[in-house]
Amino acid sequence: MREQLTGFAALGDEEMDDILGHVRHRMETAREKGVDVPEGLFERVERLGAQRGWPPMR
Repeated sequence: MREQLTGFAALGDEEMDDILGHVRHRMETAREKGVDVPEGLFERVERLGAQRGWPPMR
C-alpha cells in the first residue's frame, strides 16, 4: 500500500486530479491501517479536493 501511495505522490497535479477520488480513498484506507502517507501527498490531495469543493479529509 505504501508503494502505491508513493506512486500517487509522483504524479503531477493534472494526472492526480483525474483520479483524485481514488487517491483520496486509498489514503483514507492507508491511514486507518496505520500506513504512513508520503510527505506532501496529504496536502496536495486536500488542496485539489478543496478546489472541487470537497470537505476536508477526516
